[in-house]
Amino acid sequence: MAPEAPIFLSPMLRHRAWGGDFLRRIGRLPEPGAAGPFGESWEIADLDDPVPNGRSRVVGGRFDGRTLREAIDADPGRLLGHAARTEGGGFPLVVKYLDARENLSVQVHPGDTSACGASPARARPKNEAWRVIEAAPGAAIFRGIDPAIGRRDFEALLETGRVVEALIRVPVRPGDFVELPGGLCHSLGAGVVVVEVQNASDTTHRLWDWERRDPARPLQRAEALECLRFGAEQRLDSIPVRSALTAPAGAAADFRTASLCRTREFEIEEIASLGDEGGPERTLEVVTDGSPVIWVMLEGSVRFEAPNLGPWRAERWTTVLLPAASQGLLARLDAGSRFLRVTIPDRMGRMLAERR
Repeated sequence: MAPEAPIFLSPMLRHRAWGGDFLRRIGRLPEPGAAGPFGESWEIADLDDPVPNGRSRVVGGRFDGRTLREAIDADPGRLLGHAARTEGGGFPLVVKYLDARENLSVQVHPGDTSACGASPARARPKNEAWRVIEAAPGAAIFRGIDPAIGRRDFEALLETGRVVEALIRVPVRPGDFVELPGGLCHSLGAGVVVVEVQNASDTTHRLWDWERRDPARPLQRAEALECLRFGAEQRLDSIPVRSALTAPAGAAADFRTASLCRTREFEIEEIASLGDEGGPERTLEVVTDGSPVIWVMLEGSVRFEAPNLGPWRAERWTTVLLPAASQGLLARLDAGSRFLRVTIPDRMGRMLAERR
């Protein structure tokens, strides 16, 4: 049987008070009449109610016009393979661009629902990771709480509007990679643009919003405090911020591959095609191992094809969903291209390996 075609999805813009102009610069244009600023572009999403407009819609191909959920329902075997759906039947990952002109709220996502006060329907665990695309000079993120500060002192700082004194400020540059497991306090800093990969959850508890007073952005301090990790529980030493551009990598043939993270929900690699811009194309065979794969094009472009099929082209900043049955497609990449490859771990295989 012929390989399944790549799936392209229509990005969904989100109004955010802190949004900048990156999304406009890369061609993410709002619907007529939509109010800005826009701080998020949801590239792939399949979230259930009460998230408004939370399902991506397919553009082109045999599923044209359908939501991602409808496409999966129509042919789950070829699209998802052995990857598990969410409890609600949706696609298990979300990919976004975040564009911060101002600091985002200081927030936390649930790690263990048994340790969060929100209802189970609203407190789905959420683990995420950022790859920095742009960073203004001197820009930083806030990740984690000073290990010397315990819950009581943290609450005192929170009550007096001095919570930033407890946060760990981390300067960042383009190419940096940041892991954010559930339970870790964090904030994306002003002047930073990232690609965010996360499991399919929209649960966020805001602790502090930099003195912004917006009724549409309520704080959830009680729930957040129940989720927060302090001290050594944050495990910051095991997940340092590091550069994807200089991370240890394997080089084979015409490509350099750096493994950036492995979590229960997703694994991320950054792959670069070697050679100078304008040089000959590099060819890579699409490998899915029976689960869908996501490519996020950071530099250059790619052309997917197979005998008597295609081509399908993805330019810079495009996110492509490669179905489980797309193995065997050939990817023709411009020399100097760079992309994130996001995969869904085989949970059963991992569980068996851990038991041995």
